[in-house]
Amino acid sequence: SDGELGQELSSRIERTLQVVVPGRWLDLGPGHMYFRNRQVRNHSDIRGMTIRVAGGLGNELRIAALGAEPVTVAWNEVPRRVAGGHIDGLLTTHETVRSGRLWESGIAYALEDHQYFPQYIPMIRRGFWDRLRAAQQDLIRELWEELVEPQREAAARSQTVARRILLEHGVRIQELAGGELREIRERLVGQQDDMAGQLGIPPDVMEFLNATY
Repeated sequence: SDGELGQELSSRIERTLQVVVPGRWLDLGPGHMYFRNRQVRNHSDIRGMTIRVAGGLGNELRIAALGAEPVTVAWNEVPRRVAGGHIDGLLTTHETVRSGRLWESGIAYALEDHQYFPQYIPMIRRGFWDRLRAAQQDLIRELWEELVEPQREAAARSQTVARRILLEHGVRIQELAGGELREIRERLVGQQDDMAGQLGIPPDVMEFLNATY
């Protein structure tokens, strides 16, 4: 997201939404999958499960491609849905599970696959931005750039601490081996063009992505 692709996406967001993206994106941290009553050792084990996602067609398509049923559930509903057995698991981060104390709702297992990395894109409404003086606009950009790396480091630390806390509360974490990750990645990449079409990602963006990365 810090490279040319991220810059291009930010520019398109600015034009489409009439906003200003004042700087680089903020990290939340790597997302994984968490489960209530079944230890999942690899992606094959989630087939037929109902997995909560926070939203976004991209997340839904990936979960469905892995053989599970994605459902969008608002965060305030997650503890009740987990405890009541309405969902088998969820896609989120260690820190989010920690903040919600989801082990108290029944989350007992995690599958670390590092396939999802949520970020926050800063946006300021164009109408407001244009009313600022040039010096104020420059100051906002400078302060954002000054703080974005410390924020990313703080987010990474919070995920590390949260992982330890999950283990302390009995959550069993399964890490995927490199070979398993490569295999599932190759399978998903084979469906990438179809997913991009469903997401409405312009062909030139996909061409840029494939050529650059």
